[in-house]
Amino acid sequence: MKIFLVSALLALTFISLTSAFCMFGEVKMEKHKWSTKMTPYCEHEGRKYGVGSSFTDLDKCMQCDCRNGGFQCCGIGASAGVFSVKGCEVVADGCEIAILNKEKTALCKKL
Repeated sequence: MKIFLVSALLALTFISLTSAFCMFGEVKMEKHKWSTKMTPYCEHEGRKYGVGSSFTDLDKCMQCDCRNGGFQCCGIGASAGVFSVKGCEVVADGCEIAILNKEKTALCKKL
């Protein structure tokens, strides 16, 4: 456990910039065809999600939540925002990130 904490603290000393990415939307209401009832929902990429829904969009690398107060999708992994490590290159590897040496031939040894 101590080794993990020391490694994490060392990694943080090399991080020069981090910034998160999120997008927000309003809850929409859909009127039922044969009654006066209204159903709240959120819309993402043309699909409707009920209030209380949570899902991960692996195509866009985003975690999304639909709540009464609104709809929120935040980037995860490679889409979480701007991230850099001094002396290394940060590249996307699916929704994850890989921290490589400047030549992009191996993992960065500065961590």
